[in-house]
Amino acid sequence: QNGLVNECAAKIAKRSGAHRFVFLSVSNEVAKMVEGPIDGYMRGKRHAEQCIFESFGHEDSIVLGPSLMYGGRRLASLGKLYSRVVRSPLAKGYVNGMDVLRGLSSTPVEDWVEKSVFS
Repeated sequence: QNGLVNECAAKIAKRSGAHRFVFLSVSNEVAKMVEGPIDGYMRGKRHAEQCIFESFGHEDSIVLGPSLMYGGRRLASLGKLYSRVVRSPLAKGYVNGMDVLRGLSSTPVEDWVEKSVFS
């Protein structure tokens, strides 16, 4: 339903005379991390993106893909937990270790976990 609702929103905006459409989607790194548990949600986001590009074209479509988003009243404690995890010695060791490995490699190392959690 997520994709269909957003598709309808884009079509209504276009019919109402909008020249540009901004859509809040999900970053590729987060998508890789959660594609199994919430696959339908991810398919809906990708479907909506495609419909927006078809309605507005690539020049007038803006798709924002943020990293993890959390908080609000429903998830208030998640922000505090997330902050503690990211600042933990284990997390800092992970990031520092990846930096060392990147320094040893001549090719770029993609680390979607680090991009999605620590960015």
